Amino acid sequence: MDMGKYIHFVGHALLGYDPNANDKFLTDNKKEIEEVASFMLERYPIKEGIIYRGLLLVERDIKDSTLEPLEHIKYLSFTEDKEVALDFADTSSEISQFFMKKEPLAKGYLVEQFLKKEEVLFHYSWADSLGLYMLLGEDSRTLIEKQKEVMLKQQMKKLKVRRT
Repeated sequence: MDMGKYIHFVGHALLGYDPNANDKFLTDNKKEIEEVASFMLERYPIKEGIIYRGLLLVERDIKDSTLEPLEHIKYLSFTEDKEVALDFADTSSEISQFFMKKEPLAKGYLVEQFLKKEEVLFHYSWADSLGLYMLLGEDSRTLIEKQKEVMLKQQMKKLKVRRT
């Protein structure tokens, strides 16, 4: 089991480092990363339930209230906390400003999806066991615990979206 590759993938995803490079890293190391995720899931079980993803989208990206999957995106970040997702979908929030400058007509959307354990690559409750707070710095604890991040394998299926 290659914990180093798994930590590299998760750390880069959590910190937002070059998502395209991290998608490629996941593709190149899929077996090793999924093996560690399966181990973590067995050792530290999680509850299935509804998870959320907040998005800023322009109307051209939406067809019949759905968002088509993008082939090059290999994982998706969700949260267990609906309020966190709504913050990501808020056009006036601080985290949205960079995108809103590029796409001023974007609107906020919410995805609600049932969490299936077999799709999980990372769950925020594993962060301490993985030593992420030591590696990423103690400041990361607040962010990770607040965001309640859940990373899923991209299933190449349409996501149902609704305006916030």
